[in-house]
Amino acid sequence: MEYAARHNLPATAGSDGHYMWEMGKAYVEMNAESIDDAIEEILKGRAEAKGEQNFWHPLKCQIYSFTSFVKRGFRRVE
Repeated sequence: MEYAARHNLPATAGSDGHYMWEMGKAYVEMNAESIDDAIEEILKGRAEAKGEQNFWHPLKCQIYSFTSFVKRGFRRVE
C-alpha cells in the first residue's frame, strides 16, 4: 500500500493466507456491477482495500505450524 501511495498507483487487496481461517481477511470495496466496472473503479483509484489482522493472528499461525510439525513426527512437509 505504501508503494502504491508513493507512486500514485491504484491498489487492491490480497491475502497471503496459508490456513483456512486466513481466507477472506483481505478484500476490496468498490461500486461495481460487472468486471469491466470493477477494473475501471480500480484504475481510477475508487477501490478501497480492507482487511483485518490482530495481535493474536501471527501467534496462532506459529502454534498451528508447530503442532502440525509435532503431529508429523517432526518431519518437514515435502
